[in-house]
This record gives sequence, C-alpha cells and structure tokens, in this order.
Amino acid sequence: MLAFDGLRGLKYLYLERNHIEYFSPELFRPLIGLQYLYLDHNNIRTLPKEACSHLQKLKVLSISHNKIQIVDEEIFNTVTLESLYMDNNALLSLPKRFFVQLSFVTYIDLSSNSLTLESMSFEGLKKLLVLYLQNNNISVIQPLSFVHLSSLTMLVLSNNNISYLRSGTFLGLNKLRRLYLNGNVIETFDSNALQGLSSVEILYLQDNLLNGCLESNPLLGLIKLEVLHVERNNLTCISTDVFQYNTITDFYFDHAITTDPKFNETSRRFHKVHFWSISRY
Repeated sequence: MLAFDGLRGLKYLYLERNHIEYFSPELFRPLIGLQYLYLDHNNIRTLPKEACSHLQKLKVLSISHNKIQIVDEEIFNTVTLESLYMDNNALLSLPKRFFVQLSFVTYIDLSSNSLTLESMSFEGLKKLLVLYLQNNNISVIQPLSFVHLSSLTMLVLSNNNISYLRSGTFLGLNKLRRLYLNGNVIETFDSNALQGLSSVEILYLQDNLLNGCLESNPLLGLIKLEVLHVERNNLTCISTDVFQYNTITDFYFDHAITTDPKFNETSRRFHKVHFWSISRY
C-alpha cells in the first residue's frame, strides 16, 4: 500500500521541513490530480527519474533549499509544469535536454546553486517569462546562450563571476524588459554585447568593475531604456552620448564621476538622478 493511496483528487501537497533525504519513485503514484507540490527545506540529494511520471497535472514544483546535485533529463517528460523552484541546492550542471519538455513553464528559479552556462541549453522554454540565475558560478556566457527564450521578460544574472560580455550574448531576447547584471566583475563588453535588447527598460550594472568612460556604443539599440544603474564601478566619466538613443529618465551613478559639460542640459529630462556617495563605503 502506498502512502497516498485514496488521494487521487488531492491538488496541494506540502512536505516542507521534514528532514526528507530520499523518496521512492512510486511515492506520488496515486496523486494523479496533484497540481502543487512543495518539498522545500529538506535534505534531498537526488530526484528519482520517475518521481513525476504520474503527476501529469502538476503545475508547480518547489524543491528549494535541499542538497540536490544531479537530476535526470527525463524527469519532467510527462508533466505540464508552469513554475519550477530549484534554488538553494547544490546543482553543478543540468542535462542538455533538461528543459525540452517544459514548454508551458513561465517561471524558473535556479539561483544559489553552483551552475555554469557552458553545458546548459534552454531549448523548449518558449513561454518562459522569468529566469533567476543569480548567485551561481557563471563566469562565461557564450553567444546565443538565450536564443530560445523568445518570451522572456526578466533575466537575473546578479552576483556571479561574469567579467566580459561578448557580441551576441543576448540575441533572441526581444521581449526582455529587465536585465540584472549587478554584482559581477564585468570590466568591459563588446560594442554589440547588448544587441537585441530593444525592449529592455531597466538595466542593472552596478557593483561591477567597469572602468574608463561610459560611452554610448554599448547601449545603442536599447531604445526603450528608462532606468540605468552604474553606481559602484570604476568609471571615471560619462558621455552625454549615452542618453542620445534611448529614453532614460532615472540614472544612478557615483558622485565622483565627471560628466560631459552638456550633462546638466541633458539631465533636465530625468525624473531622478541619483548620485551615490563613494565616501560612505
């Protein structure tokens, strides 16, 4: 007899904080109507390949704050997930075809693992809107890494080890509105690194190692940009050309940065100009 026999109509199952280390692949077999499964804050290290094979109606799987290192690429072959929470685990990589069957997913949180992007493919995630990848071990982003994410509106890459952005890095993200690159070690990027981000409204570049003068070239094409954060970098100056081809109204930068003589005239269009006092840190 299985633990959940007789619960075919159960929709919500909460199993958080139970010190679970392992469960049988057959554990959830009777729960054919389950839609929401929460396994957060346990000690789970692996997910059995058949763990979700009978959960065809599952919409939300939350398995955050565990110790998962490895997952099988076929674990989600039979489900119609809409949200997946796997943050705060011990993932080093994901199988190449891990997302292929997740064509209905709109929200994924993979933050606070040890993931890199070299072996990851986001093929299949055609409806994904939000992707959290902060606090991982990402140092290199290959061109076209996100080309399959045509519906994505928010991408969070904060607090990784990214030092350089190549041309074509964000191609395919035509609907992206918010891009978080803060808290990395970015020193520079190719002039076409932000190509394809014509819908981005908010760009977070603070707490990096950007140096020299911020010029307009990297921001060309960001025609809908409204909010720009570049505070706490190593920038020495800002050219007013930065504001020529976009609609920036909120600008955050360090007080010590020198600006083009035309800056005061340009800044009249801003709703907010925030000077960050370096002396406070």
